[in-house]
Amino acid sequence: MQNLRPILIVAFLMFCLCGQSQNLSDKKNIVQLQIHPIGRSHNGGIIELDYERYLGETNSWSIRLGIKAPCTESLILIPISIQKIFWAQKKNQFEIGVGTGERFELYNGNMYHFRFFPMINLMYRNNISERLHFRLGLTGYITWGSSISPNIGLGYKF
Repeated sequence: MQNLRPILIVAFLMFCLCGQSQNLSDKKNIVQLQIHPIGRSHNGGIIELDYERYLGETNSWSIRLGIKAPCTESLILIPISIQKIFWAQKKNQFEIGVGTGERFELYNGNMYHFRFFPMINLMYRNNISERLHFRLGLTGYITWGSSISPNIGLGYKF
C-alpha cells in the first residue's frame, strides 16, 4: 500500500486538474482578468485577477477571490465576495455582490494595512460562448480613499 500512495496522489491530481466538464451548466469555475480604468489610483487603472466558483446546481450564487494592483502605485487589494446572479441559466445575467478585503498601501514611506473593508459589486454578465465570460459594471469600496470603480473583464470557464 505504501508504494501505491504516489500513484494515487498523481491520479487524484490529474483527475482534479484535467477533468473539465463538457456541459456548460457543469462548468463551476471561472478565472478572469478585469481592468478598472478609473479608480483611486492617480496615474492609471487597476488590474485584477479573480477566481470565481459557482455554488449550487443552478449557478445562481458564486464566491470570488481576487488580487488587484494598480499599474503605477504601491497598492494591493485582496477582495473576497459572494454574488447573487439573476437569470443564471441565460446568456445575459445581472449580479449583485457584497464582500470584504484586505488592503496594503505604501504611502509617504509608510505601509498601511486595512482589514475587512466593505465592498459591493453591481455587474452585467454575459456568457459569450461555452467557455468565455464577459463582465461589466461597478465596484464600490468603503475604506481610506473610498471609491466607486467601473470595471470590465473577460473570463474563462472550466
